[in-house]
Amino acid sequence: MTGDWLEWEYSIVDKKGDHIAFVSKKLFKITDQYVIDVYNPDNAQDMLMAVLAIDVQKCSKGK
Repeated sequence: MTGDWLEWEYSIVDKKGDHIAFVSKKLFKITDQYVIDVYNPDNAQDMLMAVLAIDVQKCSKGK
């Protein structure tokens, strides 16, 4: 998983380097909202878990 310096966009790839999903954060929202583009529906649940982990990590910074 790689992300930009603002932590608003992430690209998720597998061990072979194939893209699994692209995640972006919607800006100017009261709560954190993400868009998850999953290229294979079989990976949807795993990608949701990955985005939840990102959100938990970001919310836990400094605590």
